[in-house]
Amino acid sequence: MAQLLEHNRNELSPLEMKCGILDAAEALQFLHQDAKTAHLGFSPYSLFIDPQGKWLLGSLGNSLSGVQWGQLVDCPFASGSGDSAPGQLSSEPPARYTAPEMCNMPPRCGLESDMFSLGLLTYELMSNDRQPLLRSAPRGFTPGIIRQSSVSADLYGVLMKVLSPMPNDRMNIGAFLNSEFFMDVNLRAIRFLEQ
Repeated sequence: MAQLLEHNRNELSPLEMKCGILDAAEALQFLHQDAKTAHLGFSPYSLFIDPQGKWLLGSLGNSLSGVQWGQLVDCPFASGSGDSAPGQLSSEPPARYTAPEMCNMPPRCGLESDMFSLGLLTYELMSNDRQPLLRSAPRGFTPGIIRQSSVSADLYGVLMKVLSPMPNDRMNIGAFLNSEFFMDVNLRAIRFLEQ
């Protein structure tokens, strides 16, 4: 996904991106609800597109098991020191896709942190200009920087709930998947045909 965004940000249609976001969110749902695991590295660098167009979630090197919703834990790594240069590997997630609580000292993290990262990527893919919301770590982040005209009305309200600077105010993965953003008739038809 990172290569696609770097080389041809407009290659995918809005419907293809919405289907991909749904794939990624369903993978997070499995991690959160079934595996009780926080990914903690959710970004374009952790998403892969298979030949059939399905989005797959990988890069579990920063994940943390035994995590419950509403219980932030000490983060096993400090985040927010910056993104690595292109072609360089880093042991920590890209700073501009991390949640604010992961950039504090001491760093805290949880399932809510993944939701913030999912919100940042969703904004980047679905906004009118298809550009990242943040260029660096989200210190002092406020959702007021999101212009209502930059995304569809059904997504704006969802983003305001997912991108809350306060982890306990964020929408969980189940609410995200059941939000009005995914009630698109075209998306539902594609999902029905896939099944």
